[in-house]
Amino acid sequence: LEGVFPAHAYDIEKNIPLGVHDWGRGIGWYILGLIETDDMGGNAARILRLANALLPFQLNSGGFSCFMFNRAERMESSGTVLAGLLFLQAYRISSEKTFLAAAFRVEKALMCSTRRNGVLDNCQGDTFGIGYYSHVFSIMPFAQGLALKLSKELNKYTDENA
Repeated sequence: LEGVFPAHAYDIEKNIPLGVHDWGRGIGWYILGLIETDDMGGNAARILRLANALLPFQLNSGGFSCFMFNRAERMESSGTVLAGLLFLQAYRISSEKTFLAAAFRVEKALMCSTRRNGVLDNCQGDTFGIGYYSHVFSIMPFAQGLALKLSKELNKYTDENA
């Protein structure tokens, strides 16, 4: 898995990684960059490699924990929704039904984290600095918008095709 997961940050003077490699939203920002710049298919190999590497870490609920490699941590919505978008893009590239099924499992996990008023919950709050991750899990408009995008994109497919 070396070279698949980015570090949270880098010390540019010493050229060494800082923070953790499995912070959900940190990987999520990388995912967002990969899929949003894949118009010409140039990121296809990276997208597929990352999607395959993340599959074993998907929780039974369909979500991902706030630290993706630690299945004992609580499910976190913002990293989860970004993983769902990654799986959907991987499906579009490869037609592998495993990825579409994983994206639908993400959607179901997000539904379970949605309040009665439609607001997505269980998003980890902003970090306080490298290595200082928030213990507050609540609503975050950023994740809400991406969850709507994922759901809209999944409407083009059916769960039975996964």
